[in-house]
Amino acid sequence: MGLSSGGAVGVIIDKGNLFSGERVLQRFSVCTQRLSDWGGHLAKKFKAQIVVCHDNLRHLRQFDDENSISAYARCRDQLATLLAQEEAYRRQRAKQLWLKEDDYFHEMAFSRRKCNRLTTLINDAGEVFDEMEGMSKVVLGYFPQLFDKSPDSELSLLDCIQLCVSAAWDESLPAPVEDNKIKRAVF
Repeated sequence: MGLSSGGAVGVIIDKGNLFSGERVLQRFSVCTQRLSDWGGHLAKKFKAQIVVCHDNLRHLRQFDDENSISAYARCRDQLATLLAQEEAYRRQRAKQLWLKEDDYFHEMAFSRRKCNRLTTLINDAGEVFDEMEGMSKVVLGYFPQLFDKSPDSELSLLDCIQLCVSAAWDESLPAPVEDNKIKRAVF
């Protein structure tokens, strides 16, 4: 896929050799640009191949013949390889971003913290609070109401749950487990 045969290091070495007559700073800027462009398509390829492997594994679990079991094992190994390559790609990409932007990770953490910060809260009456005192009152009023054990809240919660086990399935659950069902579930 490109990681084991060069990856980001291959981009630097290839471009370093191509531009060996250039000055160091010019080569550095070319490598920086190439690293920025490098691997944009790899993330999509990894995701697509991982989805295909997961689908194949789901499909192969239905069968318990020798060919299906060996195909399942090959597919599982291929998935493990793809996940390892994707992790290596992400690590290389993170290093590239860190080298490109001195403060990249600090900015990412700051923007995440900024996105996760609550600036306003709205109570049940629809009133908007944007000051700490009002927001703390909304929070302190919300949690006791959330965990209130009134009978009305239990009934409304249970009414929202859909039944997904049929009566026939419910009767078969205490039955003894058969070996072929275990093989089908595991493989």
